Amino acid sequence: SMNDLMASLARALSQERAFSAQAAHELRTPLAAAIAQVQLLATQSDEVTRPRLLRVERRLSQLSRTVELLLQWSRAQAGIGFDVRPVALDGVIEAVLADLDPNQRHDLHWDPGPPVGPVLGHVDSLGIILGNLLSNAWRHAGDGVQVELRLARTDQHVTISVIDDGVGVPPERLATIGRPGDAPGDSRRGSGLGLGLALSSELARQMGASLRFESPPSGRDRGFAAHLRLARAERPEGPPPGA
Repeated sequence: SMNDLMASLARALSQERAFSAQAAHELRTPLAAAIAQVQLLATQSDEVTRPRLLRVERRLSQLSRTVELLLQWSRAQAGIGFDVRPVALDGVIEAVLADLDPNQRHDLHWDPGPPVGPVLGHVDSLGIILGNLLSNAWRHAGDGVQVELRLARTDQHVTISVIDDGVGVPPERLATIGRPGDAPGDSRRGSGLGLGLALSSELARQMGASLRFESPPSGRDRGFAAHLRLARAERPEGPPPGA
């Protein structure tokens, strides 16, 4: 009876993940089309209508991001982060930064220093985690926030940190951050499902890495920091970037 119960539960969870992934996938295309149409209308509208259309575009973009996170979460539950191999972290960071909004890239404090070299990880998962941590900083920390990207190196590990100087998170909330359904929106800015940090935590766990949250960051009296610690590898697999 217990085996039958566990098998039924496993089937139900599998069906739930499949439904979430399919629903998210089906929503991506119409949302992208709606955003494109609103952007086109905004370029053709008058000064009174344009701000309203831009607000609609922002709301649709937020919805699109939530749908994308749902799809990524379904993939994470299927174990996409388990394919761990040497990855060129410098290339992943540059690819993520290249996708940032130009204003965000301008406001980001980032000193890459010497090349990091390869780390053990999963290239897509690393990109998702870093993108989510940066997005979380800008979305929840407050207006005029300063975001900093740091790298710390030891002989065995590389730690990449995303630090902001926003309102931060109360100490009692740190223990729950990174779980599905919990977001810093209650004590920071806005609201959310907490999918971004939960997804990042799950992918880090699957890669054998660690993701630690801190508020306020060490040496500061306010702000929020996320520290992703990765093991070093000897060399990246596959052809070099641009090959």
